[in-house]
Amino acid sequence: MAWTGLFSSFAKHTPPVNVEASRLPIHAPAGEEKRRDTRAEIEILVTATTRDGRRFQAYSRDLSQGGSAMIVWGELAVGEKVSLAYRFPNATEEIVVPAVVRHSIEHRYGMEFVGDDPQQVIAQVQRICRIAAEEMNPSPDAN
Repeated sequence: MAWTGLFSSFAKHTPPVNVEASRLPIHAPAGEEKRRDTRAEIEILVTATTRDGRRFQAYSRDLSQGGSAMIVWGELAVGEKVSLAYRFPNATEEIVVPAVVRHSIEHRYGMEFVGDDPQQVIAQVQRICRIAAEEMNPSPDAN
């Protein structure tokens, strides 16, 4: 199935992704903050692809079970559906997650993960966290 077929109304009450267990620096929502979920600090390159095929390079700054904050070198519209391909320096595969643009300020964007299968989206976010943690904290056995 093409990634464009993965969009739907994502379930509002999905099981939480345990970013705390990922060994990544985390920030829990506090006070007046609008974020709903704990987010992991993650710095990773991403390619954002629109439904009409436009591709923009991006840089993800943090990740949560519900979405990601990123800087995108290009213009996206609020409400636009995109495919986010996360790529890691030491991994050969990309992890692709469908998302929708929820807000933007210049080239800073807030993306919400969406998809027909909430469990699949959660599994993809968990894989991103796991690989990012491995890259940030390589095991001593890796050498």
